[in-house]
Amino acid sequence: MHWRFDPLFSIKIYHSKYHPPKGVDFMFEPTKTSAMLLKKLGWVFKTLPGELTIYGEKVFEINGDANLRSKPQANESLSFFIKLNNTVILNETKPYVLKSKPDLKPNLSLPVFSGRSRLVYLDNLNASSLSGGAFSLTVGPVDVAQMASNFPTKFTFYQANPGVKTLKINSKTPKASTLQYPIDEQTNSAQIELPENAYQLEQNPGGFTETIVVLSENIEANVLGLVRIFPYTDGSWEPARNYHVNFEAV
Repeated sequence: MHWRFDPLFSIKIYHSKYHPPKGVDFMFEPTKTSAMLLKKLGWVFKTLPGELTIYGEKVFEINGDANLRSKPQANESLSFFIKLNNTVILNETKPYVLKSKPDLKPNLSLPVFSGRSRLVYLDNLNASSLSGGAFSLTVGPVDVAQMASNFPTKFTFYQANPGVKTLKINSKTPKASTLQYPIDEQTNSAQIELPENAYQLEQNPGGFTETIVVLSENIEANVLGLVRIFPYTDGSWEPARNYHVNFEAV
């Protein structure tokens, strides 16, 4: 019997400003919760500019069978911050600006969110296959559809529209769950407490929806987004997958 660390998945960022379009101005870092889980599992991660690879310890039996020594529970996933080495890159990136240097034209039509900050949120639940065997976490380049509002795990949701009576919150997980919160008519608000996750929040009546990302830690100023990787539908993490994130220059 012997063992070795094999790659389980990688995430690579590409930006069309560069040729080849490697995302050198980006870096990955696990959230505190995921860093603790990786340590518990004995999994390791390797980061390069614009790239992350996760390795798991695999045990090989005498008969050739190989299995991961440990793996997350079925309801566990791994989350990673996308950080900026150089924030100036946003001045040349859609959808943040519509016109690039020398006359920068900010995109004033970006959606208004109720959270404290705006994040790009990506996961592999609907990853699309690419030629060569890789998978894209978006259908095209990152756009406003991937933007989310950041909240702590416990917060007060204030609704400016007095016509809204309830909030419906759907988890963005392989087996989605739904919660419903009534809006207090006196305070026009709702007290919300949720575990770390991404959710689709819908205000009713009216149907206004937004994606929210709930985190138990405060994010640093250079955090651009969050990537969440779930196991496959059967709970496995193999075979290894390569995920791509594409940003488009203006």
